[in-house]
Amino acid sequence: MEPVTDYLLEQAALSVDNALSLLSSPDKWIKDVFARDNMGNTCSYLADEAKCFCLTGALARSAWTLLGVGNDDNLYSSFTGVYNLVCMTIMDIITIQRNDLDIVPIITVFNDDPRITYEDIISVLQQAKLKLS
Repeated sequence: MEPVTDYLLEQAALSVDNALSLLSSPDKWIKDVFARDNMGNTCSYLADEAKCFCLTGALARSAWTLLGVGNDDNLYSSFTGVYNLVCMTIMDIITIQRNDLDIVPIITVFNDDPRITYEDIISVLQQAKLKLS
C-alpha cells in the first residue's frame, strides 16, 4: 500500500462521505450483491442504473467516481490507495467494535451477516469518516 499522505486521507474521507450519500436511506442498502437497479436486478456498482448497494459496492463506487478513474495507471493507483485505506479502516472498526459478532473482519461478510442492520452499516461508515478526518 502506498504511504498514507494528507491527500490520501482527504480522499479517503471524501470517499466515505460519498458512500454515506449512496446509502442515505435503508432502501439504498442491500446484502448479497454489490449493486441492484430500481427493479431489483443485479448490476455493476459502476452502472448508471445502480441505485442500491452493499457496503463494498458503495465504497468501491464512491472511490472510483471520486477519482474519475479511467484507463490511466496513476488514477487506478490512486483508486487502489483510497479504497484500500478505507477498507482497512473499516475492517479495524469491525474487528474492535463488533468483536461480539465472532465473524471474520471482511467487509462483505460483515455486510451480509444476518445480524447486521442498516444502522450498523451507517455507524461503521461514520466512525471511519471520523478516523480518516
